[in-house]
Amino acid sequence: MTGRPVDFSVSEGIRDLPQIERVLEIGLLILIAANVMAVVLESVSEIQESYSVLFRYFEMFSVVIFSVEYATRIVICVRELRYKEPIRGRIKYAMSFLA
Repeated sequence: MTGRPVDFSVSEGIRDLPQIERVLEIGLLILIAANVMAVVLESVSEIQESYSVLFRYFEMFSVVIFSVEYATRIVICVRELRYKEPIRGRIKYAMSFLA
C-alpha cells in the first residue's frame, strides 16, 4: 500500500488504482447508481407502496456502507503528509473537498 489514503475518487481514474481499491471504487459507483435508481423508482407511488420495506432496508444498508467508507477515510488520512497530525489532520481532511 502506498503512503496515501485510500482514495475512492473517480477523478484519479479507475485504471490507476491498485486492485482492491479498484474493486471498492467500482462497488461504490454501483451502490451510488443503485441509490439513484431507488430514488427514481420510489417516486412512483405504485412501486413505493409495493416495495417500501425493500427501499427502507436498501437505504439502511447504503447508509452503513457509506458511513464505513467515510470513517475509513478519516482513520487512514493521517498516512498522507498534509494530514499527518492525528487530530488536526483528521479534522482538516474531514473539512476538505476530498472527504
